[in-house]
Amino acid sequence: IEAAHKEVMQGCSSAKGAPEVAELWLRALNARYVVVHGAASREHFHWFVQPPRFSALPVAWTNGAGDTIYRLPAPEPEEAVVVDTARLATLPPLRSTGDREFLAAYVAWAAGKRPARLRWSRPDTAELEADLRAGEAVLVKVNYDRGWKVAGARTRPDPIGFLLLELPPRHQQVKLSFGAAWDVWLGRAVTLATVVLLLAP
Repeated sequence: IEAAHKEVMQGCSSAKGAPEVAELWLRALNARYVVVHGAASREHFHWFVQPPRFSALPVAWTNGAGDTIYRLPAPEPEEAVVVDTARLATLPPLRSTGDREFLAAYVAWAAGKRPARLRWSRPDTAELEADLRAGEAVLVKVNYDRGWKVAGARTRPDPIGFLLLELPPRHQQVKLSFGAAWDVWLGRAVTLATVVLLLAP
């Protein structure tokens, strides 16, 4: 996230803040829109160092006073996709925040082979349905955490930290749920024990 922030907001390492690097990061993060405040905007925080970098993107909304919402052109991002695990192993490493080679390869891989169906019932609970073949996994474009639980799946982060689910090759209909991981519960227990000891006579 810090790497993406530097490139999208500041264009730190890419030549003249090349707009294609910012767009690649937005696609990598599955963003549909980007809100840009120009020099004339009355917004207090002007995060974007070079607002004109985004002028080639389609405009979704503008107030004509320096505030513009741009949208990314097609293809539309998907929240969950079936991906090729062998292709994942061939992705180049991320060498810098402006690494076009990595970003282009990652965006092409993360576009997936086909969409998977993901239905959220709560902010921490979803149902996933997908047909998987050998050498395939499901990429869910939410942040990975050990707190994610999916029955029968191995969960791990992808190269930029999204949730990758490795499931047996067949029609899958599974439930994703999020809860505190064991280290969070350990921290809570230590805190509670400390409070008890401090209050004990």
